[in-house]
Amino acid sequence: MKDKEIMAESEDIKEYRRQQLQGLGKSIDSWLDGSVRCVRVNDKVYRSPNWKTFEDFLFAFIQEKLTADWARAEMKKTIGSRHPIMQWYDRVANFQSDQAKQKMASPLYFTEPTGAIQGFLNLAYYLYLCEHHGVLTEKMLQRLRNPGNFEGALYELYVTASFLKAGFLLELEDENDSTGSHHEFTATHSTSGQKFSVEARTRYSSSKRAGHNAHPPRVKDKLCEALKKSALHERIVFIELNRAEYATDGMPPAWVKQIEKDFGDAETEFLTQVPENPSAYVFVTNQSFMHWLDQAPKPPLQFATGHNIVDFPASKKPSTMEMVVESRERHGEMYDLLESLGRTSVPSSFDHRTAEEYFGVIDRPMVGMTFLLPDQEGNMIAGELLDAQILEQEKSLFGQFKTDKGVLLATFPLTDFEMAAYSRSPETFLGVFKQNPRKISDPYHCYEFAHQSYRRSTSEFLIEHLKQWFPQDELKELSHGELVKRYCLNVAAMMWSNAHPEKIVANEVQ
Repeated sequence: MKDKEIMAESEDIKEYRRQQLQGLGKSIDSWLDGSVRCVRVNDKVYRSPNWKTFEDFLFAFIQEKLTADWARAEMKKTIGSRHPIMQWYDRVANFQSDQAKQKMASPLYFTEPTGAIQGFLNLAYYLYLCEHHGVLTEKMLQRLRNPGNFEGALYELYVTASFLKAGFLLELEDENDSTGSHHEFTATHSTSGQKFSVEARTRYSSSKRAGHNAHPPRVKDKLCEALKKSALHERIVFIELNRAEYATDGMPPAWVKQIEKDFGDAETEFLTQVPENPSAYVFVTNQSFMHWLDQAPKPPLQFATGHNIVDFPASKKPSTMEMVVESRERHGEMYDLLESLGRTSVPSSFDHRTAEEYFGVIDRPMVGMTFLLPDQEGNMIAGELLDAQILEQEKSLFGQFKTDKGVLLATFPLTDFEMAAYSRSPETFLGVFKQNPRKISDPYHCYEFAHQSYRRSTSEFLIEHLKQWFPQDELKELSHGELVKRYCLNVAAMMWSNAHPEKIVANEVQ
């Protein structure tokens, strides 16, 4: 059992955990004024004593952005003829009413939202992110309220929010300029400064290739439309498939193979359709929630490829570990974007804490915290947690504890709430940065692991272990960073070949 002593986390840890929950863009700006919750969005402050969670605030925020007059006009219609957003809202209201009747004893409980709840909350979050970063326009809100333009506007909001969560700076195109075609916006990577012209294309649910349909999805036509537009910068094209199918048991839908073939054909066919057939990063997404409004939401699917870009993604044509690593470094902005697409949940708290911590349901076990544990005689003694591993299958913590009788090993069970908090930020769950084993599903994962493990090794250590492959005189001329990279390439290649002997990626430096 844990002592009541509370450990303080460093600001670096707090910021890392915040980014895991909120992304790399502007943080949620919120504080309490007595019992009133305040939230600053861009340059406007919202206030209410009723907002216990960030999601509570989002429900109020979306109502303001869409306007009460518009909502009242929609509510006068029959449910089936209302705008899709208001059809979602009807389901959300019914869900909230059912939960209130249950009079839950705990302020926090796990529930699996339906597709309608997911769609409504996600839309509210996209609107908040765009407003908070100063890129939400009245024209976008008008398109969102228009049923005919709704699905396209929703996807543009999703794409915009994804770039914001990845830390990009956005500059909207001047849509009033009729002198030429326009993309959605220009995105500038906050670290590299690289600029990209971004285009978003979606299949509407009424399409014969969307929803529950026997026709396989296609991307060539959407990609061709996007590439015909002029662009000032390197292109990024997003394409939404809007299919009802989803990945099951880790296996993508069968039509993914058709999409891959479509991309292969496009590089040849577009030579005659698109002037100069420019290169582009292409992100394909499939958000099936719209087809499962009354059921648990299905996992979204997203993948990326390069049109006329031979080494993106890194797995496209790998032959050596060095080529994999160089590809990841060359296209780092796109991997930041892919990571942003993986952050699909809406924050529940107003800060760096998970919902479980925010509501005080858990008191995370942290390095430095004092526990009471039995010694060999069965007596309870105090022990300071030095280090631990989280055993996910067993839902427990296996730790090393410093006591007056030396270092003891002990195991403590973890609750479902604690395991949920661990899954959101395993690297910092113990209050310190800690590298955790991960499933090796990509050669670059091996390099990341090796680099984290050996980046602080001395040059002498690295030279000693590299001299079996390189002359010592040559090694001594290399910088510490170059030595680390060469050594980690070797370690990563061996790790990958051991984990996946059928998919060997050679190490060029051996």
